[in-house]
Amino acid sequence: MLQKTLTAVSVALILGGCGMTPMELPKNVKTNKQGYGDVLSTVSYEHTSPMQDDFSKAVFCVTEVVTNEEVVLTDTADSWVGSFSGNLYKNTDTQVVGGGNVLQYVDEKNQRLSARGSDEYSYVFGLAPIENVVQFSISVTLDNGELKTKFSNIKRAQKSTGLSDNNGFTAVYTHSGAKPNLVVQMLESVHEGLISCYEG
Repeated sequence: MLQKTLTAVSVALILGGCGMTPMELPKNVKTNKQGYGDVLSTVSYEHTSPMQDDFSKAVFCVTEVVTNEEVVLTDTADSWVGSFSGNLYKNTDTQVVGGGNVLQYVDEKNQRLSARGSDEYSYVFGLAPIENVVQFSISVTLDNGELKTKFSNIKRAQKSTGLSDNNGFTAVYTHSGAKPNLVVQMLESVHEGLISCYEG
């Protein structure tokens, strides 16, 4: 029981963040108040392209770069320690979430589209690698040489939370302990992938 409690506390610190100081984020990041702090709301980019507007290629690039695959989230919260043996008996809970079509809406006349996607990133906490999945909506608009990209509905989940319950996808808080900068960097890499495809 002690091991379960300590692990649960450790994961809670990872998810909620032990640093509550708001992190300074780029000006293209907008936030909203939620619960005990601010959460990521939208992340927007504008890119001036030397190419003539080619909406069909923009649609193609979204389907090439953005993925929306199912994600497997796990925990071992129902594990227990034998009262006589002292051994830890693991019971793994698994949930499959997400997936589906990438493209949600395509407006050829006004050269804009919306899509759903997800991507992953990881970092090391102590000696343990922490794997995260981010779900998002993305809108792409072409406007006289400007390729505009906006991410919204941004949520994050830890793929495995060990002995703590895995609560799935939640909003991304902006305090330093929640590491929102890693989410923003991941979204920026998606945007850069779109630009590379569109101008390639």
